[in-house]
Amino acid sequence: MTMGNKFIKENQEDKISVIIPLYKVEKYIRGCIDSVISQTYRNLEIILVDDGSPDACGKICDEYAEKDSRIKVVHRKNGGLSAARNTGINFATGKYIAFVDGDDHIHPDMYSQLHFSILQSGADIAICNFLYVDESGKKIIDANKNMPIKTEILTGRDVLERKMKEKNWWYWIVAWNRLYKKELFEGIQFPIGKQHEDEFTAHLFWNKCRKVSCIEDALYMYVQREHSIMSEKYSVKRMDEIEAHLDRIKFLIDNEYSAESIYHSFGIYYNSLVSSYIYVKKEDIEVKRRYKIIYNKYKKLYRDLMKNNAGIKSKVEYTLSRISPYYFWKLKIVLNKMKIILGE
Repeated sequence: MTMGNKFIKENQEDKISVIIPLYKVEKYIRGCIDSVISQTYRNLEIILVDDGSPDACGKICDEYAEKDSRIKVVHRKNGGLSAARNTGINFATGKYIAFVDGDDHIHPDMYSQLHFSILQSGADIAICNFLYVDESGKKIIDANKNMPIKTEILTGRDVLERKMKEKNWWYWIVAWNRLYKKELFEGIQFPIGKQHEDEFTAHLFWNKCRKVSCIEDALYMYVQREHSIMSEKYSVKRMDEIEAHLDRIKFLIDNEYSAESIYHSFGIYYNSLVSSYIYVKKEDIEVKRRYKIIYNKYKKLYRDLMKNNAGIKSKVEYTLSRISPYYFWKLKIVLNKMKIILGE
């Protein structure tokens, strides 16, 4: 670890609001909360958002609130992860905001390190690597190769232009391996009713960052469990990811990011498109409706891009080069079948 205990003890004037949305995680909730209340950074406001969980989560939250005055509990009707996070943000009074998912846990020095790095660099966000672990807390070796975050200072534009094109780019997408200045949330909310909520918002936060402090230590433990949202059988809701990629592409175009970053994002979109087509049931009416929304968004984006950017056609080859060989083989088939599905 990179800081001394003296700094930890003497520089804790800034309150950090840690938001923990909770739904059907009673098996994991105590380990999660314990890892937060045990942080070496003590000036915390811990906001437990019980998102209408039908198990014992709400009761456990109330038990912890009686033991630790830093804990606030918000009980609400179930509205999904985005709604729970937004609720926590509305209750937060800290200078900084952090998120922890209720089935994960964090290293004892996580917020000390992130806060220290912000103070040292003047950054708007501090970010670290995370570890994939199983339900017993054991590291999943193969999943933790090539962690992409290195100790360095970047701009938010650097992240969107360069880091999002690297292997394991999703480390720059997830919301919980970082510490945010609270003002970054002005005008930004997580999208209600959507899965892949981080995909819809990550670029918005990075675009607002003048400076990003990066720490190569892996301080967040991302638990891989059997019944999490992302391990469930593919459903039409997972198609939210495709719409999120299109929203990001439009944002990059509107904010004059490089053609290379835009076309890389198109490549990610194509991969998601093919993946969804492989897994969802084509006869489902809702699938057809979502495909129509997605396909029309894509056609407009691509048409406008080709028309308004000189020499952009030369970048098509770059885009296709970013698609895995299997998905590249499937792409033309999928695009043609989408037209059949939509009656075009």
